[in-house]
Amino acid sequence: MNQFPSLRLVVNFILIVFFMTACQNTSSEFHQANTSSDFEEPTQRVILLLDLSGSMRGTPLKQLKKFAHQVIDSTLEYNTQVAIRGFSTNCQMPFSVQQNFTQNADQLHYCIDSLKANGNTPLVEAIEKTIQETLQIIEPNEHILIYLVSDGKPTCRTLQQKIQEFLTDERIIFYIIGYGIEQLSDFARQLQTLSNSSGGEYMWMAAGASITAFSVYQQHQNLKQQNETYRHQVIKNGSRYQNQNIRSSSSNAGK
Repeated sequence: MNQFPSLRLVVNFILIVFFMTACQNTSSEFHQANTSSDFEEPTQRVILLLDLSGSMRGTPLKQLKKFAHQVIDSTLEYNTQVAIRGFSTNCQMPFSVQQNFTQNADQLHYCIDSLKANGNTPLVEAIEKTIQETLQIIEPNEHILIYLVSDGKPTCRTLQQKIQEFLTDERIIFYIIGYGIEQLSDFARQLQTLSNSSGGEYMWMAAGASITAFSVYQQHQNLKQQNETYRHQVIKNGSRYQNQNIRSSSSNAGK
């Protein structure tokens, strides 16, 4: 009998170890270098910002994973990089899961499958840190689409006092799902204000319901339309695209 494991088993073991390490990476490396050219069309990256607090255990977590898998599959069709951030720990260090930008579908799906729900809801701190990290690496020609799913009020600071700060850079667009949140609550209105004011969209979903994925296709089509607009501007004006995004031009994204 062969005393050595099959090559397939060895390869599978190596892949599992690699994906586990990548998914839980807590380093500050949040960027994959972009090549520049004389004309840089606006592109997009997607960040899945996911509530992994204790109240997400069971059915909510199952629905969250299903939603995330759908977004990943839809997004990667358009050659878009995806990152994952799961928040559930504390106000100083909100992330319990970090997967940096990649186009590796297996790595992203493995990270989602490994998610566990336990802890608090440092939602405001998670948004703040995500934006800070993003602004360190964002290029003038990039849009960042943040898909935020949460089922409860923030544990630490309130969202109301940070909304305007989170809207500082118009290239960052929020698509938010309030999962089981009281539909007419102040917190729900705050989430809606953040998403709609950024040019994104807000959805309310009943607790236990199947989470509906936003239309990545429509977002991609909107971005293509913007690309053509900027290209014509460059041809007409003879200047490269500088960070001149107009929030009103992005207000229809994902609708």
